[in-house]
Amino acid sequence: MKLISYSFKGILFSFFSIISSLNLNAQVCNGTTEIYGLTNNASVRRINYTTGAVGASNLNANSSTTASMSNGLGYNSFNGRFYYFRRNPGGTTPSFVSFSPIVLLNGETVHANCPTTNTVLTGCVSFNGLGYYCLDNTGKLYYYRISNNTWTLITSSLRLSNGTDVTATISNLSGGDIAIDGLGSLWIVASSDTKYCLYKVTSALPTTAVASLTVSQIVSPNTNTPSGSAFAGICFNATGQIILGTRTDNRLYQLNNNLSLTLLSTMSISGYGNDLTSCAFPLSVLPIVWKTYQVVANANGSASINWLIAAESNEKEFYVETSANGINWTELGKVSAKPKTGTDLNYSFTTANVLNGINYFRIRQVDLDNNVSYSEIKTLNISKEVKVEFWPNPAQEYVNIRYNKPMGIIAKAQIFDQSGRLIKESTLQQVSTQINISNLVSGTYFVKVQFSDGETFKQSFIKL
Repeated sequence: MKLISYSFKGILFSFFSIISSLNLNAQVCNGTTEIYGLTNNASVRRINYTTGAVGASNLNANSSTTASMSNGLGYNSFNGRFYYFRRNPGGTTPSFVSFSPIVLLNGETVHANCPTTNTVLTGCVSFNGLGYYCLDNTGKLYYYRISNNTWTLITSSLRLSNGTDVTATISNLSGGDIAIDGLGSLWIVASSDTKYCLYKVTSALPTTAVASLTVSQIVSPNTNTPSGSAFAGICFNATGQIILGTRTDNRLYQLNNNLSLTLLSTMSISGYGNDLTSCAFPLSVLPIVWKTYQVVANANGSASINWLIAAESNEKEFYVETSANGINWTELGKVSAKPKTGTDLNYSFTTANVLNGINYFRIRQVDLDNNVSYSEIKTLNISKEVKVEFWPNPAQEYVNIRYNKPMGIIAKAQIFDQSGRLIKESTLQQVSTQINISNLVSGTYFVKVQFSDGETFKQSFIKL
């Protein structure tokens, strides 16, 4: 077995984002079906993407600046402000602005101009709220740092992993939008009236100049648009589905996990498919759809993990993981995805690695684009006639000890080397105690658990 350790910095950032902007988002983001649209004359309104209903009033009603080819709408969940080009850099007298719809008179703040004279049709705020990214129509990616009101040209070269330059493809399609998810990855939709494509730049996005950025192709540039109208807006909903808006026929589509499109609605007011954004920064985009997922104990002491995946999911492989405390996870095994049949798919995995007490299980899923997501955590409570459990053996960084004595019994663990010298000592918790052995040299050691009722437990183990 291999001990797996993960860094959930995306989740940590997401937590702080929610805490720091709770009051702002509570007033700006009114519902789970709500997104925002921007017209080319700088009107921002709420949109219910399931019904297509566009809000009755503009969120940015007051401005002293006339609009021209407005675009690049993005929402900052940290300060509750929307950022966009009121006057496009591709026209005369460009103007990059932001506004808060909850501030009295909701007036716009004018910021430094982007250093391009090309038309900008795409823009979004970074997940951490520190800046804003936009692509001009030649494929140059720019970054605006909010704290010091400055712009940086990040790159003019976007390439696939095989070296193929896609900058020209993005430029030739001439329309589209960008959005950033909760892990900081950039999603780029480029579109003409007849063709569209989707690319992804995996986090972390640079904030200083780089020679080029590697992108993954999600949807081929040879893919037909569904209605002969270009996709001009992209955003996410709260569950990680991609919402796409068309420019001329005012339609909203959902991009499904199998990359097909579903028409959601037609907007009640024209022009708001020109550009989209939302309050959602999901950690998993195009997520797997778990129909059922359960863990059951078998009569022979093993456990079976069973799950059912929706037909339209784009899974590649599954890794079943277990934990004694819900924090440190061990990989039990891998299950490859079954061939697509157009129907829901059943999977099952059986493990004999079941400990006394509470066992935690989850499934780490890898999709066809190598994106990782997790199932919910399931628990299984096993009661065996075992007083002490010790694992793993051999061990490299940690050993774990758990016992099922009655409440009130105190236990202490001592680790000795082969000469009998006491190396470590620790008081144990009944749920599970983890002891760090990373500083021990490789070799054989002995652990002794002494209970307050007089019983003892002894076990040898190998430190790798």
